[in-house]
Amino acid sequence: AKQGNDARSVDKLYLQCYNLLCKISLFVFFLFRRVFLVSKKILSALLSLVIFINLLPIIEVKVSANEKAIDSQGVKYSVLSDLEVEVSGFTDGISEHITIPETILINGCNYNVVRISDCAFGDCKNVRSVALSDSIRSVYQYAFYNCENLEMIKIGKSVSKIRSSAFWYCPSLKDIVVDEENRWFKTGEDGVLYNKNQTEIVKCPGGKTETKFELKLSVRSIRPGA
Repeated sequence: AKQGNDARSVDKLYLQCYNLLCKISLFVFFLFRRVFLVSKKILSALLSLVIFINLLPIIEVKVSANEKAIDSQGVKYSVLSDLEVEVSGFTDGISEHITIPETILINGCNYNVVRISDCAFGDCKNVRSVALSDSIRSVYQYAFYNCENLEMIKIGKSVSKIRSSAFWYCPSLKDIVVDEENRWFKTGEDGVLYNKNQTEIVKCPGGKTETKFELKLSVRSIRPGA
């Protein structure tokens, strides 16, 4: 993981060291020349060092936005930037119970997993439970659309955005568990997903078997498809 982070930041660090070495080498060269009157051989050696440093190439480390990876669970990831990736899809052999990690290694670089993309698990028939790590901030539209066997999802503490259509047509979904430290969402005593103040119903699990539902007095709005 450390090597991955070093690889992404080496260009910035190199430029800083590059500029610093140039200044130090020039300073030492003129200091020796003026104060100590060293021999021509030492002066030549110092001058060669200055020239060598100034001719060193500037290293650039770039990550292609098209790079992708697949983890051992069958979850696909796509690179968003030098630091972040999104969950972008799944393979036919995806596990029934998956945990989205906080970080993933791609080509030797460690990336933070920050969101579930549009339709990432759309029409996935295998998955029964999903746990979102604390690095996930957003769940985009149709992220779990028509996951007919999805029964439970755990939402981490950093999720601040869940699109209204994220869990459409999930007839087996019974449990939506939100981390207690999450500042934007909360699971009510009735098992329904609310915003933190319980003024909005975000999602009523499609697998709930109760025939009656009592609307809380605090509720002011209900999302489409909730």
